[in-house]
Amino acid sequence: MAMNIESVVQENDAEEDTCCKPYREQFAEFEEVNTIIAHLSDICDTQIAKERAIGRLIFILDEYQEQPHLLDPYLETLLETLLTTVRRPQCPAPLLHVVFTVLYLITKVRGFKVILRLLPHEVSDLEPILSMLDGYTDDFYELDMAGERNETWPTRYMLILWLSITAMIPFAMSRFDSGHVSETGETRKPVMDRILDVGKKYLTVTDKTRDAAAYLVSKFVTRPDVRITKLSGFINWSLDAIQSAKSSMTDMNLLCGNLSALSLMFKHGKREDILPYAVLILNRLSANNLISHDNMVIRKYNIKVVQRLGLTFLKPKVAAWRYTRGTRSLADSLAKNGTTASDCNVKSVELDEEDYDIPEEIETVIELLLNGLRDKDTVVRWSAAKGLDSKSFLVSYNIHNKSATLEYMYIKGWLTR
Repeated sequence: MAMNIESVVQENDAEEDTCCKPYREQFAEFEEVNTIIAHLSDICDTQIAKERAIGRLIFILDEYQEQPHLLDPYLETLLETLLTTVRRPQCPAPLLHVVFTVLYLITKVRGFKVILRLLPHEVSDLEPILSMLDGYTDDFYELDMAGERNETWPTRYMLILWLSITAMIPFAMSRFDSGHVSETGETRKPVMDRILDVGKKYLTVTDKTRDAAAYLVSKFVTRPDVRITKLSGFINWSLDAIQSAKSSMTDMNLLCGNLSALSLMFKHGKREDILPYAVLILNRLSANNLISHDNMVIRKYNIKVVQRLGLTFLKPKVAAWRYTRGTRSLADSLAKNGTTASDCNVKSVELDEEDYDIPEEIETVIELLLNGLRDKDTVVRWSAAKGLDSKSFLVSYNIHNKSATLEYMYIKGWLTR
């Protein structure tokens, strides 16, 4: 069977064309991809056949980077085939690695948010995923000792993503704690602690697993039952790690991972849940002066956390001057209400300028974002500009109309009239 799959790859290699590909209308290579996936178990132990199959999949799937939606009708079938293999009892580690590598290639093209919606998230999946991630099983440990850890990162990445959606099952995590005693006589940790340990462990790595770990932690600690007992502890642990970070590579990775997790936590969490910690986080980040850090990625994540802190301090609102529901015809809409366009503008401004106490911390947030506009790296400046735009929309109508932000920059001496 290995020879059959290799012959399929060889035949299609001859048809590869390096010229610009035309606009595609469907996933034409589905049958070939499905055939390769169906026979992964036959080639996982043969290095040459495995590399050729993976190379062929990379070539095919990369062709759909600009049209990933064409894969949508076939994703469920492909994922079902792959995950059936993963769920098989006593599945060997080499086969698991190949399967998760293929799953990562599909995720890279279509995006992890789309793939997450298709991954199974049943209660029965939680324990097997944790077993593979809890320091690895013996088979994965042997792969690491053989120097193949860098080649197995897609496995860790996809397992953590899978865990992030499985951990959101609508049952209290305490129900899964049976007090099971291991062979060494030790009581197994609660599931809640095991998931957090996995997230903290992989926030320090250099590969893409760190992004998945940050996503996992941010979603998990904002769960209603986890938030009560674990959110405060995780925030304190994260801030302590940021404050104690040195210039070593491990500390830089930990710093990036924690800042990414904090920014995603403010994105996924409810405002009323994370608002009590916002002042503490802002003060600690300001004290560390990360805006002047040498690492561009750290400065970008710092700005991202600051801008989402600002949105947390401000109450959400919809500006009346931006959108008013009416009929399709502007003239009909105005005639129905008996008003003119100028009257609408005046009323919307009055509604928008109701008494509202802006928190004092907003001044610190805006100053940090304005400093970010002066950064030498474009990605940091873009993130700061995005944050300023969202803050000015929520703070006041006058921010847009009277150029208060520019006035502030004149006062600081950053601009000349």
